[in-house]
Amino acid sequence: MWFLLSLFSMSVLIAQPLNAEENIGFGTISLDQAKQLNNPVKHTQSSLNKGKLYFIQQCAGCHDRDGKGRSAVMGNAADLSRPSTWSQGDSDGEIFRTLHDGSGNNMPPFKYTITEDRDLWHLVNYVHSLRTNARKVEEEE
Repeated sequence: MWFLLSLFSMSVLIAQPLNAEENIGFGTISLDQAKQLNNPVKHTQSSLNKGKLYFIQQCAGCHDRDGKGRSAVMGNAADLSRPSTWSQGDSDGEIFRTLHDGSGNNMPPFKYTITEDRDLWHLVNYVHSLRTNARKVEEEE
């Protein structure tokens, strides 16, 4: 009985709307929650620089340094320059969810290696910069 109550409590916590300003932690993000997330990190050059460091460390092995996914390590990694080919969505929240929770059997969740959500948001900004129709960089504050 205790086990069932614990599972119920966890599912209630996970099903709650998420606030991108707070650290989400190790829980799983639903697709509906992801669609409601707004990126709290401005798309600045400073953010892109931080995101690029995480990309090189965590993502380039499969997606290549340019994000086109031609790596010999992972032959079917998404081409990040072409969002129309992404299976998990291309909004900020959906990209955050993919990075946080992983995708299928091939892409691991990064919530255990990049534990601060703000750092994942920097990575989201960098992933956007790889698109052929990249966002304009915002002014630093």
